[in-house]
Amino acid sequence: MTIVALMKIVAVAINKGGVGKTTTSKNLATAAAAAGFNVLLLDMDSQENSRKWGTRRTKRNPYKILPLVKFTTESSLPEEIERAKNAGCDLVIIDTPPGRSPESVAAVEAADLLLIPVEADDQDSFDAIPKTARNPSFWRPQQSDAE
Repeated sequence: MTIVALMKIVAVAINKGGVGKTTTSKNLATAAAAAGFNVLLLDMDSQENSRKWGTRRTKRNPYKILPLVKFTTESSLPEEIERAKNAGCDLVIIDTPPGRSPESVAAVEAADLLLIPVEADDQDSFDAIPKTARNPSFWRPQQSDAE
């Protein structure tokens, strides 16, 4: 019997900025790559901090196993996900911009799992959770590949 693992997609999103979406995305991608997973980190924030970080890391560590990091937009997200699937990627992590943006909505709709980072001592972070969760795509059931 052959077990085939399906690629998983994780979106890291919240309406508030500065709560650690990019840090969480980079750390998850790095840990998964170090554990032997084939990882793609998609940066959807126009500041491109994840993509810039990935470029710096690749230049400093050309022979180290690192996650692949690319910038993408909501319109090209489906193609990037399909390419990752066809390339045998195990995990796609999507770093989203703050606010209710088309990028965040597209990322959440594509995701199997949504992570909402918050600062433990910042009430504004907790207040942003309901705003983030108002996106109707958060509550739609995910269709499996078997359906």
